[in-house]
Amino acid sequence: MGVIQFGFSKTYEWLPREVELLSAAAERCVLAAEKARLVRDLAAREGQIRELAGRMLEVEERERRRISSELHDETGQSLLCIRLQLEMLEAATPENCAHLKSGLSEARALTESTIVETRRLISALSPAVLQQLGLTAALRQLAARLRQSHQMKLKLHLAPPRELGEQAKTAIYRLVQECLSNVARHSSALNVNISVTSADGRIRLCVEDDGVGFRVEEAAAKRGSFGLAGMRERVALLGGKFHVHSQPGQGTRVCIGLPLPVKRGRPDPGS
Repeated sequence: MGVIQFGFSKTYEWLPREVELLSAAAERCVLAAEKARLVRDLAAREGQIRELAGRMLEVEERERRRISSELHDETGQSLLCIRLQLEMLEAATPENCAHLKSGLSEARALTESTIVETRRLISALSPAVLQQLGLTAALRQLAARLRQSHQMKLKLHLAPPRELGEQAKTAIYRLVQECLSNVARHSSALNVNISVTSADGRIRLCVEDDGVGFRVEEAAAKRGSFGLAGMRERVALLGGKFHVHSQPGQGTRVCIGLPLPVKRGRPDPGS
């Protein structure tokens, strides 16, 4: 492991207790060196794991865009053609064939609802508004959909930096999307507050509701529940901090702080 050398001007006979002391010191040095090596290796492996997780998120976003594009180009267009054919058949059906006309009308209505749901899935997978109009517009669209589907009152305070890279915008959008999905599925809330602000090179994201709440420790330990864990990991990959405050009957507050890099160049059109 190493060598410790002592120099004396004359021959020196080591006493037994001195030898024991030096041996103990050498063992401590070996343990310290081994600990330092393990810490270094652990840090390197954690860095590799986080890099891999970051790449997986990038792959996930690319796959979302691919599926969204295929749904739009293939499934969406096919559904539109089916609806058009049903409309033409319904219009051409004689009035004395009421049963057939009613069946065509029901099939057309079902096709129209499927088209609406497909468009919702396309937007959830890869929201075009995020790329076209920016982060603020995309978050307002998320809030509007939640308001329409669950009759909740939403209060928005959106003031992100004007210049954000695509990765930062996507990360914030996905975090808010997951928060609102949890609110819709579990909270039974009537009021939701969404805040995205920035100061001192950091972004602070907060989503608060007045719903039923839950025990954070139990939810984190629950097997098969990946919502909070996924959000926590996404925030950790960006070097941020993630906090959840909740108690049964007292609502939920999710606060996220992100040291996001600001992109130099053209401003985000919707921020």
